[in-house]
Amino acid sequence: MLLLAVFAWLELRVAHPLLPLRVVLDRIRGGSFLAVFILGMGMFSIFLFLTYYLEASIGYSPIEAALSFLPMVGGIVASRPRCPRCCCPGSARRPWSPPASWSPRPAWPC
Repeated sequence: MLLLAVFAWLELRVAHPLLPLRVVLDRIRGGSFLAVFILGMGMFSIFLFLTYYLEASIGYSPIEAALSFLPMVGGIVASRPRCPRCCCPGSARRPWSPPASWSPRPAWPC
């Protein structure tokens, strides 16, 4: 918390800040940042405490516990393209394009 306060103080004082505070103080953008932060904390805590449960209570080895997360991660990845349509039905639709990692040629020059 102290580092966040120091960061905000420094950003107010420099001529060209890394993150202008007017960006965060905007109601819509700041609210979305807060929502993403809270969702990230929730996902992290689910994985953390589920790992504790699987290893301590159920008796899984670390590898078994990690492999048991694969179906959940697969579901998250598979549902990612459908979530905007469920959450924001009136939003503009973008055509789906594969990630750059699926490209047959490397993204960096060899």
